[in-house]
Amino acid sequence: MGRGARPAALLLPLALLTVVFGSPVNPAWAQAASQQTAAFTRAQAVAYALANSPLLGAARERVAAARGNLESAGALPPPEVNLGVSVGGEERTAVLSQTIETSGRRGPRRGVARHELTATERAGDGTRLDLVHAVSRAYYDLAQAQQRRALFGEIVDIVRRTRDSVRKQVEVGAIPAQDLIKAETELARAESDGVRTQAEIETARAVLNTLLGRPADAPLTATEPLAFAPVVLDQAALIAQATNRRPELAAAEARVAAARDNVRLQRADYRPDLSVGLLQNTDVSSRDFLNPRDTGVGVGLTFPLFDTGRIRGRVRQAEAEVREQEALRAQARLDVLREVGDALARVRATETLVARYDKDILPRSLDLLNKAQFGYEHGGTALLEYLEAQRTYRNTRAEYLTILGDNARARADLERAGGQAPNP
Repeated sequence: MGRGARPAALLLPLALLTVVFGSPVNPAWAQAASQQTAAFTRAQAVAYALANSPLLGAARERVAAARGNLESAGALPPPEVNLGVSVGGEERTAVLSQTIETSGRRGPRRGVARHELTATERAGDGTRLDLVHAVSRAYYDLAQAQQRRALFGEIVDIVRRTRDSVRKQVEVGAIPAQDLIKAETELARAESDGVRTQAEIETARAVLNTLLGRPADAPLTATEPLAFAPVVLDQAALIAQATNRRPELAAAEARVAAARDNVRLQRADYRPDLSVGLLQNTDVSSRDFLNPRDTGVGVGLTFPLFDTGRIRGRVRQAEAEVREQEALRAQARLDVLREVGDALARVRATETLVARYDKDILPRSLDLLNKAQFGYEHGGTALLEYLEAQRTYRNTRAEYLTILGDNARARADLERAGGQAPNP
């Protein structure tokens, strides 16, 4: 036994430990040996991404931070303790003071924080929809590439059988040798299509794995083939749905409300705040130093003597921010209308193409292939015509898969535009 070999008697106990305790004893070799291909439907891929995406984790932390800000904004200013003392000269100092915001800052400050929390929560909803949208498109890319590989495998088998038939006829002298070259060339073309499709699969798998929070090269298969699913809602219904569901619109409304409350908050600086303090003698050389019988209560008002332009400038800034957020809200609504219209137009266009291929183009290409094969086998069709019929069939089927993929991706775009995510 070589130095690098593992005793066979140890493999079974290690495997049993892996099953019992749920983690491999030696990840370097046991994980690689037990790695299996993940097979997901689109709903399963979406659920996996939602459970493992770092982006959603970051969104949740932003919401938690906004909740903390709201809690802080609603609280009263904390009492303040003055621990300073003096030497010489009796004086009474506010050793404990409490500010009461009679200026009205607390209400608008809390309003700003509350609306910012709402905007952050809706932004998190948008992040979730973006993730679902990206996973759906990547899933359809992988499914399309897998089906193309299956198609080209089928075509390669057809062309290979043709090549083999041509070779036998050339060997017996029934047809010229250049016909074999033509068949070999067509087979090489079909095999090249299969190689390119395998590269497409690997690229699509890497994209989808990344969105799922898995290593890019982890084995992954899309088990749900591309399928035609017509959209039944019209544009008016889709726009109404988007207006009610799109989190970006709700976030824009919350930002406008926050900006308006911020104007109120800045104007509150013109009004005074009340301060109540506990007074005590803090002269350490005095016989009444911190004497409880020498305790007093002080009340004061704090307000700006006159505005040097600082408060006025902040108010104008806040008012401009309201107008900015209102403009962004209007643009968000226009963007929603555009996205719904664009996605629906692409859905309708691909639906028309799918119907045409199903009804006319695909049956014609298959009929052409069958007739060319029959004619070739019975001596009525030349080899080039038969190979051309195979190429037409291959290209037509590949075009149909592309249209199915375009339709599926357009439906995913329409789901996102309407603010709708599939329930995994």
